[in-house]
Amino acid sequence: MEYRFSPKLFIGIDVHKRQWSVCIFTTNCHHKTISKTPDPKALESNLDLL
Repeated sequence: MEYRFSPKLFIGIDVHKRQWSVCIFTTNCHHKTISKTPDPKALESNLDLL
């Protein structure tokens, strides 16, 4: 029997009035940290790239 491991995705968002700081991790490693303007659509477009 074959088992496949799929790492979990964790996204942390530090929300402020002028910008959001977003950290993207999996169970294995830190992938990236980005600073964005506080715009949900812009954040969504960045997360779609994952």
